[in-house]
Amino acid sequence: MKMTMPISKNLVLISIFVILLLTTFIGDANLHSVVGHWTTIDDKTGKPLSIVHIYKKDGVIEAKVSKINPILGQKPSDKCKQCKGALHNKPILGMRIIWGMKRLDESNVWGNGRVLDPKSGHIYRGKMTLIDHGCKLNLRGYVGIPLFGRTETWLRANDKKCQFNSK
Repeated sequence: MKMTMPISKNLVLISIFVILLLTTFIGDANLHSVVGHWTTIDDKTGKPLSIVHIYKKDGVIEAKVSKINPILGQKPSDKCKQCKGALHNKPILGMRIIWGMKRLDESNVWGNGRVLDPKSGHIYRGKMTLIDHGCKLNLRGYVGIPLFGRTETWLRANDKKCQFNSK
């Protein structure tokens, strides 16, 4: 006599498999988006300077400084002394430093936005490109055309799929 599992046990096993499969794909989908928390790195020392929270608002990408590491003379209480207008002497912590970025086609590139450098107070045109399977983000700020600019590489913060998890 052949024994079979009751339908309810088969259904439970299939449901568990589907849930595990979906959570894997959802986790990978996050790596194809700039949305999340990113660690900014000092170009000279390689030390983590801050955490930036990138989010979507009204269909475009924006970002705010969510944490400032007290290293290299910077403090969480620092103000944007070089900023002009309404941003002058405002706290850098919580400040919006990226706005207006839109995904370009179906690629891993976002552009047509602006980037504020709180150290200099300058506002640049900006372009962001996901690299290394979504674990790193190249942020390019430029004047006029991208040829005349500077690129920073940020690391995705606190994501188990990325090897260098920052704190």
